[in-house]
Amino acid sequence: MSEQQGIEYRPFTRADEDQIVDLLTVSMKVQDFPDLRGFWQWKHYENPFGESPGMVAIGDGKVVGLRVFLRWEWQAGNRVYRAGRAIDTATHPQWGRRGIFETLTTSMLQQVSEEGMHFIFNTPNQYSMPGYLKMGWVLVGRLPLLVKVRRPIRFVRAAAGGGGLGGATEIKTEADNTAVLELLKDSAVRAVVEAADAPDGAEANRPARLHTRKSAAYLEWRYGRNRWYQYKAGFDSHGSSGALVICRSSRRGSMNELLVTDVITLPDAGSSRLASKIIGRLAREASADYVALSGLDAVLGVGSGFLPVGQRGPNMTVRLLGQQLTEDVTQFGDWAATFGDLELF
Repeated sequence: MSEQQGIEYRPFTRADEDQIVDLLTVSMKVQDFPDLRGFWQWKHYENPFGESPGMVAIGDGKVVGLRVFLRWEWQAGNRVYRAGRAIDTATHPQWGRRGIFETLTTSMLQQVSEEGMHFIFNTPNQYSMPGYLKMGWVLVGRLPLLVKVRRPIRFVRAAAGGGGLGGATEIKTEADNTAVLELLKDSAVRAVVEAADAPDGAEANRPARLHTRKSAAYLEWRYGRNRWYQYKAGFDSHGSSGALVICRSSRRGSMNELLVTDVITLPDAGSSRLASKIIGRLAREASADYVALSGLDAVLGVGSGFLPVGQRGPNMTVRLLGQQLTEDVTQFGDWAATFGDLELF
């Protein structure tokens, strides 16, 4: 606990929740956000990687500043890295220009470093990027994309106008992922997920690059119990092969986009073919003009009809915390991140 210029800084507790929700409502202008309190609890209390560490700034007895790192775990082979995702930060408009954001962030970096966290990552926009770079974050780059075009003429016309693909997640006021949750609870699906998540599972036959630990509990939390962003999922198995695909559809300019957020497969070629078929089925159901997925995801590629279109996804930055790492997290070459790993939520 510390105090500067009449502002007290301390770790947040659940008792601060009412004031935190009020601060987010005011500072982020999200008065119409559906169930902001539930969204906060889902992210920071129910996360299977653990409750989020965070700090608040107290001015005149009220919460006027907030900084939270969402806990995350990345895996490369049998190495597991504990990370934090810098997502929720807010300062009350009447308390701006007093260094609250920087003080909270610096304090949080010290706190999570002392507890042994390996690094922080996030996807800042053009406005917040300079502040993060000033505080020691490193720009890894914009996420490279793979795209399969289903309607070439419409795609070429729209893509010629520039801009990014696979952008910000669209908030749904009545998102219902019950069907996704039920699918994820299916015993056959869970068997594939658990086999792929094991250290000697699907990743054993691929380059040992950083990917989120995708346990059944993680997928059910991330997608099935998500009541704010709408997802679709498909699963298929045949013999010893099995594949799960999770995606979301949205309107991007004049085109219908199907964004593949996660593909979970067993290591055989048959599983990759199943994943490709599932994506085709979901794309038809969504009337998608094109399908996009992370260019770092090693499951599908040119052999499945996807072509690289350059770095047109979200920006990714990392902040090292002084821990010894085998992988160079400042370079995309050591990442196998999916869109599901980097979506802003």
